[in-house]
Amino acid sequence: MVAPGIVVTSDPMYYIYADALQRKGFEVLAVPEDGEGIGLEALERKLRALGGAVERIAFFYAVTVNNPSCTILSNRRRRALLEVAARLSREQGRWIPIFYDLAYELLLHDPRAEPFVSVLPEDDLGIAYEIGTLSKVLAPGLRIGYLLGPDGPLMNAMVQKTSDAGFRRAALRSGNGQLSARPAHHGTTARGERGLSREGGGGKGWHRAQPGTIYRRMPRRQRRLLLLPDVAGCRDPPHLGLLPVSDAHHG
Repeated sequence: MVAPGIVVTSDPMYYIYADALQRKGFEVLAVPEDGEGIGLEALERKLRALGGAVERIAFFYAVTVNNPSCTILSNRRRRALLEVAARLSREQGRWIPIFYDLAYELLLHDPRAEPFVSVLPEDDLGIAYEIGTLSKVLAPGLRIGYLLGPDGPLMNAMVQKTSDAGFRRAALRSGNGQLSARPAHHGTTARGERGLSREGGGGKGWHRAQPGTIYRRMPRRQRRLLLLPDVAGCRDPPHLGLLPVSDAHHG
């Protein structure tokens, strides 16, 4: 799905995920944080230092509430990181995706923190993805994550690999600026459970929706939501060949 190369992320970063990336053949480029997340000046210095190797960047990975530092990625910094990934994509004539790991966002209740705003509506190139988890906010044993992002080869590959792993593909629907999905687990649809809803832009928080359904308003560009099982819990499963995009859905 994504060829091994350089992964740009924060310093410090979650060491278990760093190890998983290295086992898959990726090289980790860790950029020191400042008070708003991955430092922009440090990022630009490290990109310049790469020289021609900058063309080996595979993707960017940013945790919005970092583990282990607990640094909160500001909305301004989220947009700036997307702009860097988009600039490199245009310069190199290829898509360089950026993944935002939202694992701990819904656990943050400090009123002093600004409301989180998604960058997906501002993603003109279709390179931004958001990774979330149900294990942190519902139950650690549930071990189900989700991926929000543009329709295209990467999302299609994730859907196919998820199906190959024996996890029934979630029902997907997008159009008229809204995307919805009914989660399915082990061949059954999760009906009757309390759903969640979040208004577009991410700034108004989650509220109750129809039972058994997850809704999130998206821009008119087609977006998709994919529910992910805990296949990454197996160490390097050779029969799956999955890129470990994130350990976010682990309990």
